[in-house]
Amino acid sequence: MDKEVLNMGKSYKLIVISALLAHVIYLLAFTYSGITVLQLYNFGSVIFYAIMEVLVSKKYYRVATILVHVEICLFVIVSVVMLGWEFGFQAILVAVCTLMYFNPFTRKRRIYVFPIMEFVLFMVLRNWSLRHGPMIAVEGEGYYYYLNYTFCFGIIIFGAIITKIATDRLERENTRMTRDSLTNVYNHDFFIEEVGRVLRRSGKQYYLLCTNISGFKFYNELFGVEQGDKVLVEQANMLKAAAGQFCVYGRLAGDEFGILIEKDNYSEEQMTAYLNELQKKFSTFLYHMHICAGVYEIRDNTEPVNTMCEKARIAVDEIKDDYDCCITYFDDKLLQESLIKRRILGEFQYALEESQFCIYLQPQMTGEGRMLGAEALVRWIHPKEGMISPADFIPVLEESGLISRLDLFVWDQAAQVLRKWKEQGREDLYISVNVSGKDFYYTDLYEAFTGLVKKYEIKPENLKIEITETVLMKEAEKQMGLLQKLRDFGFEIEIDDFGSGYSSLSMLKDIIVDVMKIDMGFLRKTDHGERSWSIIRSVANLARTLEMNTVTEGVETKDQVTRLLDIGCDVFQGYYFARPMPVMELERQYLE
Repeated sequence: MDKEVLNMGKSYKLIVISALLAHVIYLLAFTYSGITVLQLYNFGSVIFYAIMEVLVSKKYYRVATILVHVEICLFVIVSVVMLGWEFGFQAILVAVCTLMYFNPFTRKRRIYVFPIMEFVLFMVLRNWSLRHGPMIAVEGEGYYYYLNYTFCFGIIIFGAIITKIATDRLERENTRMTRDSLTNVYNHDFFIEEVGRVLRRSGKQYYLLCTNISGFKFYNELFGVEQGDKVLVEQANMLKAAAGQFCVYGRLAGDEFGILIEKDNYSEEQMTAYLNELQKKFSTFLYHMHICAGVYEIRDNTEPVNTMCEKARIAVDEIKDDYDCCITYFDDKLLQESLIKRRILGEFQYALEESQFCIYLQPQMTGEGRMLGAEALVRWIHPKEGMISPADFIPVLEESGLISRLDLFVWDQAAQVLRKWKEQGREDLYISVNVSGKDFYYTDLYEAFTGLVKKYEIKPENLKIEITETVLMKEAEKQMGLLQKLRDFGFEIEIDDFGSGYSSLSMLKDIIVDVMKIDMGFLRKTDHGERSWSIIRSVANLARTLEMNTVTEGVETKDQVTRLLDIGCDVFQGYYFARPMPVMELERQYLE
């Protein structure tokens, strides 16, 4: 309300100035006629409205409104007592028409105090006037009445116009301040304010929901911003229908909407139906729209609303990429996971600068136990918490895009180790480094790897590049062209975890790589062990046919080594031979 009042200053100034001019004219008229009491009263009113102008300029609108009502009541009293009821009645019209609907208390109950008090005062004065009559007898056709009628009705018309202008301006300003310009639902700030107001006044239980469209930026790029705006407008209309008249809903940011709904009125089935309906309406063969909602159950109505929204966002982030689920609920487990993610992201840059990250090497061996090379794996050694599992921080950095900065660090560390081994006369050893799918978008891979080879003067074939097969699922032609450039420079390309993801024969048909890494992990996920061994045998034969070397990772037992040797596999990596270890330990065990 205070924000709305601040935008009424110009209209208040007009009313105060018009009242000031009216009293100046009254002062001149009553001075000319010699009526001293009314002359003194209007002189005092001129001073009063001059002070009022100062109050309005300082934005004391509530004080100004109250004082205006008081002044008009006094004007009516003086007018009725001195000139009679007919004269004072005109002031009633002015008060009712200009001030009853136009003051800072318009939308609060206390506005009714003014007209009630004034009505009682007017009735008392009317009865007094009928019984006692005016103190000054003037003729009915006197110029006082013409003057009074002229100014009173003029002020009535002027007040009505000003009131209309002010209320329109107030409505526009209110809309601008509270409504989102595109969807016409509450904007972020007013949604937060309104939710807080509802929760403070109500003892009921509520849910707070946040909705989000997965990959909406891509939708805008694919179909245009105008079509994207249509989706947002439709989503806002959907919220209105789903929420009903007793809920609060608004657009928080971009494609994110919020809704406060009473727990008793919430229906997961209905909300799911609305989301699915909107998804179907805008999904095409090029883009499958996925709209998801995170739900936070409010247990403490005094909790900051922004915190509630953040918890609902945490929930919705969990299912952004899960197209089989569109609604999930916030719980303490999600909160802990979110705190871990925030801590990782917050400490990452400092940890990188302070060399808390290092590389571990896991040897790649022949069946006889001779080391041919190693795979570089990153580790985070936290000064307080010790070793942080890669499973905790790698997915977080992948999601945020920071993984590319970490990968650059790992590649550089691996190149430094290769340089040291070269100086020790061990150019026969190699190190494989992993390349994330995000690296293809955030890093110039060709410049990065060729730059390392030139910087540390190492052989490109000793720095092997390991990619996952999922990398080739998007923009395959572009990625294959880049990989071929790297191969032409002398690098060897490995496909990691072949057989555990989206491998396909069509991919092998189109891409030329040097090494196929076979993942033994899927042997542990099935009861059909012999069928799995048959698949491994077929993959190994396929690799030989395509003139690709194989590295079998995840080897844990001697029996597995024996069977893999029989199949034709010749390079192994796994706990049976060695776990990942610091560089110095690997050098002590295998190089000294």
